[in-house]
Amino acid sequence: MDTKIFELGQPGVIQDYSLSVGGDILGGSSSGTSGAVKGDVSLKAASDKTAVQFWDALENSLRTLLPAPAVTAGTAAVPASSFTINRMTGTIMVTASKKDLAKIENYISNLQKVLNRQVLIEARIIEVQLSDSLKYGIDWSALGTIKGSGTMNFTSKLSNVVDTSSKGLHIGITGYGFSYVLNALQEQGNVKTLSNPRINIMNGQTAILSAGRNTSFISKVESTTTSEGGAATTTFTVETQSILSGVMFGLVPYISEDGKITMTITPIVSNLVNLDSQTIGSGSTATQIKLPTVDLREMSTVVKISDGQMVIIGGLIDSKEKLKENKIPILGSIPILEHFFKSVEKTYDKTELVIMLIPKLVNN
Repeated sequence: MDTKIFELGQPGVIQDYSLSVGGDILGGSSSGTSGAVKGDVSLKAASDKTAVQFWDALENSLRTLLPAPAVTAGTAAVPASSFTINRMTGTIMVTASKKDLAKIENYISNLQKVLNRQVLIEARIIEVQLSDSLKYGIDWSALGTIKGSGTMNFTSKLSNVVDTSSKGLHIGITGYGFSYVLNALQEQGNVKTLSNPRINIMNGQTAILSAGRNTSFISKVESTTTSEGGAATTTFTVETQSILSGVMFGLVPYISEDGKITMTITPIVSNLVNLDSQTIGSGSTATQIKLPTVDLREMSTVVKISDGQMVIIGGLIDSKEKLKENKIPILGSIPILEHFFKSVEKTYDKTELVIMLIPKLVNN
């Protein structure tokens, strides 16, 4: 029998990762007596509660690898194998035969190799201002070999935004760098970079990046009226919520022994349009709450690629209406007559969100 101490250095943190995109696009509105009208398209996922309990899983594995407790052989007791886990320091003390210790050492060594795999993820989140000739989105076929191979296509219900004869959302994999793709996209429209994150992630760990402006608003107001000595006193309790106007990005990579990288990708881009004030109650109990209007673009997918390959996610199109007023000076400002001397031109600005990711394995 011998005793050996192994060090894993695994932080005692239990991660809880979940995502939810989509929802009820009709808002559950009622229509006469037919009940609520709903159009629900959503995706929900959460981490496996038992899978993230690292130390519990390790303890069960050690019990399986070590032999059963001591038994009596004649008058002498065979020494029992045992182990002690210190979760705070990340150490494991094992007492067993040298043969069993070698088996435990081999298991922990392989476990460390898997846990210590890292990937460096470089990302570009850009918006491309679409010209009139690209009203259906970026023409990826015009970029030649940049479209890559093994393209996965997802159908879209946005018939009023994209051409129904083509796919609405495209995900492709290519081996080119950011500069090549950005230069190619620049030829089709004005390119604007929204975010340029770069982060190292260990195998199976979660990374969440967000950049933008956090705006708080009054979401709930409760009033309480008390009467004492003939005088009424009203007190208010206010609840606030916040909205992120910007970019939020969720990543979970899994790195296999052959260097293949499987990633869960969840980008969300939100833009706070305005906060409309609504008056609730009247008189002394009148209060105001604010209801936000938000432009939202979101998706979630899982891809499998090799080291250094680029993932391109496109097809998320946003359309904004603009009104341009043309009028004759002075005459165009005369009440009633102004309508004869001015015109209003309605235009639409369309932008397509493009997300590019390049994961690179980090050598330990």
